[in-house]
Amino acid sequence: RQLRRLHQDKEQLGQMVAVGGNAEVVELGAGFNDMTTQLKELYGSLEHMAFTDPLTQLPNRTLFLDRLNQAILSARRENRSLALCIMDLDRFKDINDTLGHPVGDQLLQQVAQRLAEFAGDDHGLARLGGDEFVLLLKDQHDLAEVQRHVDQVQALLSAPYPLDEQTVHL
Repeated sequence: RQLRRLHQDKEQLGQMVAVGGNAEVVELGAGFNDMTTQLKELYGSLEHMAFTDPLTQLPNRTLFLDRLNQAILSARRENRSLALCIMDLDRFKDINDTLGHPVGDQLLQQVAQRLAEFAGDDHGLARLGGDEFVLLLKDQHDLAEVQRHVDQVQALLSAPYPLDEQTVHL
């Protein structure tokens, strides 16, 4: 029965079957339970890899575009406004070229952390790739409010970054 349910609904992965009966049935049930648990973990891991930037652990472009479409539909339904801020880091290529890619990676991770703290649960955030990030500001009422958020993000990203015994400014 559980195998049929699983075939119809993948959300059933990880659901255990009651194990009882003779040794052969118990072994088969235990094997099924192990398999379904491992498959659930594997699907979760694959989903994480498919939708998460591996360096920053932020949502990637694919997941962000899906969330953006959902936010647009929701904003239309509820007659709300959104703002989209697409940004890249000035002089990032120079930092990568002079200090090396490991330092550039550390910088991207610190930028992502600062942006994530700013965005919290209220706004959408993703790394589009390279040194490009996008911030979706939800429930924006006027341009002045959007500009205030942009100014906050610029100030946040302008603060010095301690990297490998040196300080970098963007």
